[in-house]
Amino acid sequence: MKTSTLLLGACLVAVCTSCLGGSKTNDAAADEAQAASTDTAAIVASEDDVVLGEMQHTYEGLLPAASCPGIEYRLTIHHREHSGDGTFELTLNYKEAEDGQDKAFTYTGKRLTLRGIPGDDNATVWQCITEDGRETFNFLREDDTTITLLNDKCEKAQSQLNYSLKLVE
Repeated sequence: MKTSTLLLGACLVAVCTSCLGGSKTNDAAADEAQAASTDTAAIVASEDDVVLGEMQHTYEGLLPAASCPGIEYRLTIHHREHSGDGTFELTLNYKEAEDGQDKAFTYTGKRLTLRGIPGDDNATVWQCITEDGRETFNFLREDDTTITLLNDKCEKAQSQLNYSLKLVE
């Protein structure tokens, strides 16, 4: 019984050693397996980028303001083609805000896609939340080239003024 147990153990060691190439240590084999896994993940990620489509859209517009001639909005959205989430960068340039000079602010954060606004359950809203969570900007996606700034309740302005941004790239 002891001889067959020793023989079985020796066979297992031989099989394990041959699977590892005979001369590699367990650490080397683990490193090789990790490298192969990383290479596979990189291939899958690049295939996902192609399949899911990395997208970037930039919208611009001059929106009305109470205390200056207007605010230039430049909103760049980064997302995958078939995903409702992503990131954003928004620059607000207040025209002639301080002593006749422009004053700009830039915000970055995450972009979420919401469904519905008051009066339109099928509307698509892009909600941009700054990294610090202090500011939220809501934009109604009117069509493929136009988005409109909404208030914090996702309502359009009760004004005839233009709050729309147009796709530029």
